[in-house]
Amino acid sequence: MPITHHDLLEWAERQAEQPDEVSRRAAASRAYYAAFLPSEDLSKPIPEPEDAKGMHDRVIKKLLSSTEQHKVIGKLLSTIKSRRVMADYKIHENWTETQTKTVIENVKKVLSLLSSLPQRNAP
Repeated sequence: MPITHHDLLEWAERQAEQPDEVSRRAAASRAYYAAFLPSEDLSKPIPEPEDAKGMHDRVIKKLLSSTEQHKVIGKLLSTIKSRRVMADYKIHENWTETQTKTVIENVKKVLSLLSSLPQRNAP
């Protein structure tokens, strides 16, 4: 059965409540994708940037080059992505409960902004 970005966020919120660092890191990573996937959909009609390096960078740069609301989403998504990279790859550095909660809060901000955009189905 297919899943949605809401499912990813709900799973991330449950994992964030676990006491171990591995769960907190996994929660931050999945939460990022809860914001990235609907943001990617939003970015599809925006012209391609010439200097993008990979899909995630392309989506963020497209949003940053668009309307003010899109720029806010792009900035938040960029911040969340950098935290996701830390959670996934900087395993020799501590990852705290506060960091996970901040990622999830920012994801919720992105989803709220996406749902407030005109002529868009709520994420």
